[in-house]
Amino acid sequence: MVKSLMRANQRLPMMLNEQTRIDRMTAEADRVIVYHYTKVTYTLPEEGSSALHDAYKLDRPEMIKGLCSDVKVRKILNDNYTIDYRYYDRKGQELFDILFKRADCDA
Repeated sequence: MVKSLMRANQRLPMMLNEQTRIDRMTAEADRVIVYHYTKVTYTLPEEGSSALHDAYKLDRPEMIKGLCSDVKVRKILNDNYTIDYRYYDRKGQELFDILFKRADCDA
């Protein structure tokens, strides 16, 4: 898995759209693969990121559909890895993360 992440990271960072950049992918303990994203137009307000997180929770079913239909990602999930989409603001402050597990595809 680590070699695959190293190969993927050679192409990063990469803009995904006008607002989102994927910076890197890392492997963490307990079989967690983290995708580190930056919202390049967003700065964490003093009151936190709850509104932005709520908006992404609404998009979660579409995210699951995309993840589960991707053969490579589905293999990762089937191998009992957790995928963590971790979002940061343009200054590097962590906003929130969204976790995906194999059971999400089975639902």
